[in-house]
Amino acid sequence: MDSGRVQIRSRFSSKRPSYEYQGGNEASSRSINRERNGASNPIFSRRKWHTLMLMLMLIAAVMAMTLIMGSYILSMGIILNREKKYEQVQQQEKQVNVNVRGAADDSSIHIEESSEGRGRPDPTPSSLTSSSNSHYLTMYGSHRVQSSMSRLPKWLQDYFKWHRHETQHKSKETKYIILPCLGSDKCGGFSDRLRTLPFFLLIASRTNRVLCIHWHEPFRLEDFFEPPPPPPPGTSSSAITSASPEDSGGVDWRCPAEYIESVKDVRISGGQKNRHLMSFGIRKVPVVESAELAIKDMNESFNEDTYISVAMYSNSLEKMNEALMLFQRHSYRDKMPTLSHWDHVELMGDIFRVLFQPKEEVAKRVNQTMTKLGLVENNYNSVHIRARYPAHELTRLIGDSAADQADLKGGLHFEGKVKDYLVSLLQNSLSCINFLSPDQTVYFASDQNDFTNYAISHDVGVNSGISAKPVGLDRGEILHSAGANNVNRTADDYYPIIEDLLIMGGSKCVAYGIGSFGAFGAALAGKNCRVIHRKFNGKSVECPNDRGDRTGLVIEEKEMIFGIKDKDGTIDYGQDQTG
Repeated sequence: MDSGRVQIRSRFSSKRPSYEYQGGNEASSRSINRERNGASNPIFSRRKWHTLMLMLMLIAAVMAMTLIMGSYILSMGIILNREKKYEQVQQQEKQVNVNVRGAADDSSIHIEESSEGRGRPDPTPSSLTSSSNSHYLTMYGSHRVQSSMSRLPKWLQDYFKWHRHETQHKSKETKYIILPCLGSDKCGGFSDRLRTLPFFLLIASRTNRVLCIHWHEPFRLEDFFEPPPPPPPGTSSSAITSASPEDSGGVDWRCPAEYIESVKDVRISGGQKNRHLMSFGIRKVPVVESAELAIKDMNESFNEDTYISVAMYSNSLEKMNEALMLFQRHSYRDKMPTLSHWDHVELMGDIFRVLFQPKEEVAKRVNQTMTKLGLVENNYNSVHIRARYPAHELTRLIGDSAADQADLKGGLHFEGKVKDYLVSLLQNSLSCINFLSPDQTVYFASDQNDFTNYAISHDVGVNSGISAKPVGLDRGEILHSAGANNVNRTADDYYPIIEDLLIMGGSKCVAYGIGSFGAFGAALAGKNCRVIHRKFNGKSVECPNDRGDRTGLVIEEKEMIFGIKDKDGTIDYGQDQTG
């Protein structure tokens, strides 16, 4: 055989020769011989590697699909688990049936649940209105009082009933606990002022005093709210029982005219003449100890005083939450929900509806906004972002001093890095609410108007290629009720704050972040469907997360007021809530 012409056996045939190699030499002949002995063949090697690469690509594709499907199944599992948990909470609410002392013979209030299953009465056709100028609201009013009352612990129901009697039959023997905010008092924002209300209701119930609220600055609470009156005769509502008008209306929290006149020129609560101001949460003194001391003093040393003012010595989150946890120990049977940072108590929505309904002008404005935006109670979600709160992330961008000024005075510029920061918060918050409750209209509220206008005018990318465009209103600069620019303001200037709060309270689900205002809106909505989209330092936290979950804490009698635990009339905190 010529050394320059070598025959090569094909891998694909038993016949030989099938191929010829032209132009070889002795070295190439040895290479061919090595191939025949199993050595590397360029043709064989190339095809082998092509096949191997195809197999690796196929394996990688299968693994990628497996990961995608696994993530999808996990996400669906989380969603289904949250939906199951939400349904269990709804079912538990249906089972709550609290006996009321002195009620009818069967001593129970029976509530027909609404189709949404949240203890809210179904509005009858006669109660619905197509007029945006109406002051009727499904979310608040006398038609909601009895259903909310029935979900409260027995001690609080008994106190409210006694409170009603005392305010409707006033005498010289009636004594009061005042929650004041006078001239120079540092009372905090609107939500902070009412956040410890449940705690002071507990103190009032232990001292047989009527609780009332009086604010001077920058507005009176009466400018926006009034006690819900008894429903008019013949009112059609499944939540209203045959109770007498005296027992079916709300609770009057307004202070007597005599007291209001006496403090009209007082610039600070501690300056009230011949009146005591009792402070709770002083430094390292446990709130339960200061509560015991105050109760003892009011029942003994100061028992003859008609008016005693009370306040939190410190509005720190730690002390406020300590006070609220004391309320909860006396309101739940064995376990109570936890509190985190700015949370309001779980029962705040029902307490609020027993005490407050919006004044006619406020209710009309809320109705007009909801009609304009197509919002119907329990058929929309809300997202709140406290843009001006001076958390670490904002101070990092603009400095401590500028952040504090922006919070209380406004003037935060929606541009540059601040804009990038706020838009990232917006995207995450919408992703969170979409994860929790998809395919719902989203009402957006913020304390930075340019930011709100951006949110309601852009399709914002959320997740998985989905975009969302919230609804809301251009309200101008939002005022802070504890702000430094409140001189010469009228109550009308603060309507946007109240309107945002009340609209959030009618939501199906609420996503909120830092500050107590968004948490207040979630409390009014019932908090059965909520998610927290920011960390304490102001940074975003992705969803799903467990920051909105409230685990159950075992109630210790030694942590009760005087170590006394209410033996009956409390409400259960179910296993479905404790997780």
